[in-house]
Amino acid sequence: IDSVNADPKVSLVIHVGDIHGGSSACTSAGILPPLATSNPGWNQGIYYQFQQFKDPLIYTPGDNEWTDCHKSKEKSSGDPLKELASIRSLFFAKPGHTLGVKERIVHTQAKDFDSNYPADAQFAENVMWEDSGVVFVTVNVPGSNNDTVPWSGAFANPAAQHQEVADRTAADMRWLQAAFAEAKEDHAKAVVIIQQADMWD
Repeated sequence: IDSVNADPKVSLVIHVGDIHGGSSACTSAGILPPLATSNPGWNQGIYYQFQQFKDPLIYTPGDNEWTDCHKSKEKSSGDPLKELASIRSLFFAKPGHTLGVKERIVHTQAKDFDSNYPADAQFAENVMWEDSGVVFVTVNVPGSNNDTVPWSGAFANPAAQHQEVADRTAADMRWLQAAFAEAKEDHAKAVVIIQQADMWD
């Protein structure tokens, strides 16, 4: 963080998810009492670290912090949907504002959603901004093949998982379409798409 803050060429920081390792515990968000295998304070510690960057910081969630929390390698330490809700309430508490000391205002699907799809307002993590004639857009596309690897153990819930994937992916697609429409309207030179997952899994 100190070296990034000291670099005069840096004006914005982007983190593309996985705020802990793939074999580390999740936070057990929304589960009381917290699971013994969990690490309840981890996300707050990362949030504190993000807030030490002097420039605006953009974050898009990764699989380790929500979609994979059901896995035994992550100690079956969290419910994916509750973990995602917790991430939104902490890292995206101010929709349309970046993290970091110097907050920047960005477009967010929480506010700029398609009025035909009001449920898209839940996707505060999907943001968009423009710099130097380039449109930048984040979409919540996490690892484990866009959350299609079945949730396991006590968290197995095929119906809820299918609905989650369908709703988020549809919202992501609408947000991407909005980004390209913005780029076309502004005669942008390029569009940069920021997401966590490998698109060719």
